Amino acid sequence: MEAGIAADHPGGRPDWAQERLGEGPVTYLADAQMLVNLKLRDLFQSIARQNNIPVQTEVTNGGAEDSAELQRYGAGRPAVNFAVATRYLHSHNSMIERLDQAVSLLLKVLPVLDARNVKEISHF
Repeated sequence: MEAGIAADHPGGRPDWAQERLGEGPVTYLADAQMLVNLKLRDLFQSIARQNNIPVQTEVTNGGAEDSAELQRYGAGRPAVNFAVATRYLHSHNSMIERLDQAVSLLLKVLPVLDARNVKEISHF
């Protein structure tokens, strides 16, 4: 899980970050080094909808999250950047999105990622 940049502060730039505190966990659709695996993104969004968990999306052309490295490992792995919105990231007094919705979503998604589903998600 990553910390995403929330743009909901004075002087925040919505063209740099789309995240807002209080609007749920975040899946990145793209960053400077990766494009999300669409099947994995769809799985996250479907499970979130089924469980009434709000999910935000983010597209950024700067920075790179850890999932970019996972995506390039070996022959490639399905990856999605999963984050919590963080206001004033990299400062001494950041504020983060509540973690309960992100944890709830992960607890619903992880059991579904059995060998059969991972194989299906891995093939475009």
